[in-house]
Amino acid sequence: MNLRLLTKKTEPLWGEFITKSIDAHFQHTLYFKDAVESTYNNCSGRYYFLEEKGKIKAIFPLFLLKSKFFGNRIISLPFVDDCGFVGEYTKKDLLQLFQKLKNESFKKIELRVSSFFNFTLGMKKLLTEIGFNFDDSKQQVVISLTDVDKMWRGLKKNVRNSITLAERSGLVLKKIDDLRELKSFYKLYFKNMKQFGTPQHSFSYIKNLLNFEKNNFIALNVYHKDRLAGAVIAFFFNNHSYLMFNVSESKLRKYGSNDFLYWNLIKECFKQDIKSLDLGEVDREPVSKRQKGVYNFKIKWLGEVYDKYVFSSSFEENGELKSEDDSLEVSKLKKYRRIWKKMPRFLVRFLGPKLASNLGK
Repeated sequence: MNLRLLTKKTEPLWGEFITKSIDAHFQHTLYFKDAVESTYNNCSGRYYFLEEKGKIKAIFPLFLLKSKFFGNRIISLPFVDDCGFVGEYTKKDLLQLFQKLKNESFKKIELRVSSFFNFTLGMKKLLTEIGFNFDDSKQQVVISLTDVDKMWRGLKKNVRNSITLAERSGLVLKKIDDLRELKSFYKLYFKNMKQFGTPQHSFSYIKNLLNFEKNNFIALNVYHKDRLAGAVIAFFFNNHSYLMFNVSESKLRKYGSNDFLYWNLIKECFKQDIKSLDLGEVDREPVSKRQKGVYNFKIKWLGEVYDKYVFSSSFEENGELKSEDDSLEVSKLKKYRRIWKKMPRFLVRFLGPKLASNLGK
C-alpha cells in the first residue's frame, strides 16, 4: 500500500471512503478542513491516506499549526474534542507517516480520540507501542438516539418539568439560518468565552463552518422575549452528530432555557435520523463547581461516558519519537485564563481569534 498526501485530484477518493465508513464523522470531512484553512492562515491540512489499487484503505487527517507563542504542532484535529485515524493500517504504516511528517518544521504531535469509535483501542495500542504518551483526564458524553418517546419517558421528572416550564414561559426558538441570527449567537458566544477566560474563535470561522457544511448542521437560538437566552450549533455526518458550540445567558437560565434548547436539539437530531449525539468532553474527576455542573448537566440526557485519550509525542534531534509531558502547558493556560478574564473587551476582540488559532483547542 502507498502512503500519499491528499491533493485536489484525490479528494473524491477521500469523500468516497468516509461516506462508506461507519467510523468517519464530521471531523473527518473535507468541509471541516476547508473551513479551518479558509479562516486561519497559520493552520494548514496535512491529510494523508493509504491507497491500494486506486482505493483508500485508511485516512490520517492532520493539521500543521504554526505558532510563535506555543511552537509549531501537528494536531488531529484542532478546535474539536476528538478525531482519529480510520481504516486498516499497521505500526509500520504509522512509523512511515511520522517519518514523512518529520520533514515539517515542528516538534510536537497531538492526537485526540474518543473510545466511542471502534478504531480507538487499536489506535491506542499502536501509538503506545511507538512511544506516545497519553492523557485520559477527560471523557466524552454521547447520547444514543433510538426512540424519542422512550427517551422522554427516561428523563428524570425534574428535567421533563423544566422543559415543560420553559415551553410555557414564552421561550421562542429560531434557527440560525441567516446573518442576523448568526450575529446574535456570536455576541453571546463572545461574552461566554471571555467569562471562561478562553480566547474566542473569529466570527468568520463559525460563518465558514456553516457555509462549507451546507445543510449538515443544526443551529438553534432560543429567546426569552427579545433577549437571547442560549444557542447550540451541532454538525452531523454518517448519522453521528457533534455538538460544537453551546452558549447561554446565565441571568435567563431560570426559565429553563438550557433544558429547552438541548431537548429541541435532540428532537431535531431524531428528525434527521441521527443515531448518536456527542455532547462534548467532561472531566473524568470533576473538582470545581463548574466542572461538576457541566458533568451533571450532560449526564442527565441519558448519555454514556466514554474514555478520551490525548496522545502526544515530539521528535528528538536524532529524529526519534519521545513521549511528551503536558502538565507544564496546562499550568500556564490556567494562569492565562485569569489574566484573560480581566482584559479590556477591545483587546479580547482583537487578540482572541489569533490566540484561538494558535492554541488549537
